[in-house]
Amino acid sequence: MHKLEDLLDNFWNTHKNNAGVAYVYTHKLSLAWAICVVFAIVLGLVYQGKVAMFRGIADANETIISVPSATEIVKVHVVPGQELQVGDTIVEINRPDLTLRISEVTREIDALEGRSNL
Repeated sequence: MHKLEDLLDNFWNTHKNNAGVAYVYTHKLSLAWAICVVFAIVLGLVYQGKVAMFRGIADANETIISVPSATEIVKVHVVPGQELQVGDTIVEINRPDLTLRISEVTREIDALEGRSNL
């Protein structure tokens, strides 16, 4: 940067008595700055990012499944990358809390049926 300043000072000192040259130099420098600003604006307008908007439903690539209680995975019926159809079995699970509840309800049903047969 100092070399540029030295060059400009040298030019000014050489031509300071010639006011016309100084005016032309200042005018050309202002014109160069104006051209740079216009070029930057045009470049920004031409190369601004394009935005694509659409409305619709985006399909999820992954789905997180969570179960509120302890669950045992018995068997996995799919492999990574496999395409699935609606209704395909993905995984077999065992929930001990549900198995226990089913047993309790079954006993209650049997007891109620036994009472109704009396």
